[in-house]
Amino acid sequence: MLEFWHGRRTLITGIGGFVGANLARALQDHGAIVGGIDRAPSSPSMRALGVDAKAIVADVTDFDLMAGVMKDVRPEVVFHLAGYSHIAGCAAMPYEAFAVNAMGTVAVLEAVRRVVPEAAVVVASSNEVYPDGGPWREDQRPEPRTLYGWTKRAQDDAARAYGQLLGLKTAALRHANSIGGANQHATHLTQSVILALLDDQPVRLRSDGSSRKAYLAVDDVCAAYLLLAERLATGAIPSGQAWNAGSDETPSAREVAERLAALAGRPGAVEVGWPQATGPDVGLYQQTLDSRRLAALGWQPRPLAVALAETWDWYVKHGATAWLSD
Repeated sequence: MLEFWHGRRTLITGIGGFVGANLARALQDHGAIVGGIDRAPSSPSMRALGVDAKAIVADVTDFDLMAGVMKDVRPEVVFHLAGYSHIAGCAAMPYEAFAVNAMGTVAVLEAVRRVVPEAAVVVASSNEVYPDGGPWREDQRPEPRTLYGWTKRAQDDAARAYGQLLGLKTAALRHANSIGGANQHATHLTQSVILALLDDQPVRLRSDGSSRKAYLAVDDVCAAYLLLAERLATGAIPSGQAWNAGSDETPSAREVAERLAALAGRPGAVEVGWPQATGPDVGLYQQTLDSRRLAALGWQPRPLAVALAETWDWYVKHGATAWLSD
């Protein structure tokens, strides 16, 4: 894999986000030439991770701008991560959510098709395309439970159509929740728990914490993106398919919070049933993904205990939220 990425031109939409910045760092570590698109030329995540790239300030829904970026950068691989990722925000602004997540994806794919049709494109999907239950396979028609999930399903469909009908090299990665360093979203479960612990506050969940799903180290999510892109570019996998990246470990939200509290030396810090709390809503929800197709390509996530310990250590080292203003 290292040889494949050395000197390869890449473009990440949403490079300033949590996963985007971590992916940029991984690509630069592999010797790739990294370009990006975002709403600002840099971000706290990029600065904290030492990403040596300047994002082009652009709106992914603007096709003319996307085509211009493709002409300037001439990417060989495109990672499309830009979009609305907040579930409650999508529900509050459905038009904007579909405009960015669905039509923004179409704008990026069409720009690639017209300017750099030989490029491989990996689109960021989500476990939210699936309902409760599982384990869900990629060949099972997803029925989202949230409006955000429906926007990601539309994104999936666009990637599939461009890959199977219009000749592009495309893949959609449906991955579980990412955890790790340089996450700007303080409302995410692990973030809210870690910040409360570092501030010596009680950890208050808004329900009984029984929701169960997988959590992946962001490095493992990035590894899945890199693996799919390489296999697409070399013709080793068919175009237009979706791929699951999950884990056999599906702890409850309460278990995740309690593991982090144990790492902090505060095993009794977790409290449940606080409807007025500002942390994540972790009501009843259970979901698992069948990731055997991706595992057959050689992808393997690290154990949750390792991912949580690495995440905790990162925020201790960087002073909770101090890195946001560096």
